[in-house]
Amino acid sequence: MNEPSNEQRPSPNVEATSTETATKQEVKRHRSRPLLVGGLALLIAILGGVATLTVYKNYFEKPQTSTTNTQLTVTKPIEKKNVSKDTLASLSSQISAGEVMDDGVAPAYKPAGYNFAVAPSKSPALHVTRSAVDSRTTSATIVSFFKGKSYAEKVVATNADSSLAITEYSANDAKCVLHQSYNDINDTVNAVKIDVICRDTNDYTATASTLMPFYTAYRASASTSNGTVLLYDPTIKQSKTPGYKIAEAGVGTYGELVGGAMGLFYMTPDNSWHFFKATQELPPCSMYNTADLKKAYVGTQCYDIPANKEGVVKL
Repeated sequence: MNEPSNEQRPSPNVEATSTETATKQEVKRHRSRPLLVGGLALLIAILGGVATLTVYKNYFEKPQTSTTNTQLTVTKPIEKKNVSKDTLASLSSQISAGEVMDDGVAPAYKPAGYNFAVAPSKSPALHVTRSAVDSRTTSATIVSFFKGKSYAEKVVATNADSSLAITEYSANDAKCVLHQSYNDINDTVNAVKIDVICRDTNDYTATASTLMPFYTAYRASASTSNGTVLLYDPTIKQSKTPGYKIAEAGVGTYGELVGGAMGLFYMTPDNSWHFFKATQELPPCSMYNTADLKKAYVGTQCYDIPANKEGVVKL
């Protein structure tokens, strides 16, 4: 018969109590986690709201001048300065000439780097008509205006020379001309038409670049003079024959008041410009005597000498 052991064993009630206690603590820990997560989420939400409010206040409540300055720095365009228009606008306020128009022919000028002179059209201009007495006052104001701006003056022609008095004014950044149109030489009675036309010096260079192909074609012809060639802006049209173009451009000699004619040019399908002739009248139909001339000018007016009437160029 075995003796009962003296080792003490845990009471069943004690073990059950421990297990129950552990289970309750575990449940408590599990229950506390959602509360902790929820608490953290609430804290983050509060902090996030504070941060959002701070950003909102910093963005929308910052000084208005700072926002305006930033926008001006980014979006303000750089405007191209037009000396001619600004100059004529200032002159207009002194002689009550009204709005500056873009319909004048600028004074002839030979830009640096080119062997010919140009006279750009569609240049800024003022136009007024004054009585014989008032024209003298207006003219004196114009002369004083340009001299006050240190423009160099060059008298090209006076009313004693012709019915068109011409005075040119030059500065580094612009060229201007004063035209005074009289009814006759030495006219002191009738009204005078006054035109002031200017052009930025940089524009002459751009015009000369455009006219270079026409100058090359004109200079290659046998009819050119020994003086400096003067070219005006061309009027270009499509020929009725595909691949061809025709153009008209005034030609003359730089520095001469008289002379000049309308230069006739044509382009062939290889994109080369050719000089046809300079004329002051309708060319005879018989002069269109090559295949390219006929193709380029087909359908344009010419003078039929045998028939003694106008005709058209035919293939």
